[in-house]
Amino acid sequence: MKIYSWNVNGLRAVENKGALRSFLSEENPDIACFQEIKMQADQIPAQNFDEKYPEYHKFYSFAERKGYSGTAIWTKYEPIQTLHNFTDDILVEFDLADNFGDASSEGRICAAEFNDFWLVTVYTPNTKGDLGRLNLRQNWDAAFLEFVQKLELEKQVIFCGDLNVAHEEIDLANPKQNRGKHGFTDEERAGFDEFLNSGLSDIFRLQNPEIPELYTWWSHYAKSRERNVGWRIDYFIVSQKITKNAATAKIHPQILGSDHCPISLEIEGK
Repeated sequence: MKIYSWNVNGLRAVENKGALRSFLSEENPDIACFQEIKMQADQIPAQNFDEKYPEYHKFYSFAERKGYSGTAIWTKYEPIQTLHNFTDDILVEFDLADNFGDASSEGRICAAEFNDFWLVTVYTPNTKGDLGRLNLRQNWDAAFLEFVQKLELEKQVIFCGDLNVAHEEIDLANPKQNRGKHGFTDEERAGFDEFLNSGLSDIFRLQNPEIPELYTWWSHYAKSRERNVGWRIDYFIVSQKITKNAATAKIHPQILGSDHCPISLEIEGK
């Protein structure tokens, strides 16, 4: 099974560039998870996605705000069920709203249950350049971890997506200059630590522990992508049982169409 995750920075945009068709035809994912789809339900039919890509069952989580955020799972295997937000008990427990908006209404989670695992794709809130969303982000990380742990009580979990944090210095080109800035604050990194402390694994780094300059996002400025001045902020985080399977995690910087590149996880069996 080949699972891909890609922050497309607008699903319609990558489709209009021809990048979506190229990605699906050349990589042939069994499941494709998308973040930052930036579209609403009433815009889906106009894109003719079902006609163009009939091999996939398609599930979306839309943001209430138009042209913003949103996630999706396209899968060749019909899931048992899907979820499109935190469960009600988590929404009651955690405050996920701030002056910028309510993160629980931004379509940031799309999850699908399959026979042997839960798959969750997530678009984690950005703390903003002035760190104005840092408090919300800390609440979000705690809420998301609890969400994943509850799913793990049922079966193993794979979650993937844009987590908007570089975990370690190896995960960005200029760690000293960015220390304490959004995406590389101690608080955001500590939130990532809690995922690993709970027994989950960053499978790509587990398989590539000391290889630098492996990034998934590049700024549009100063030819950052051409110079590979980037950040690794897109991840597959998995239950420990999955690391015992024959699973291979990869980054695909050669695939263009967004300021992020896709990442993948290939697992033996279905």
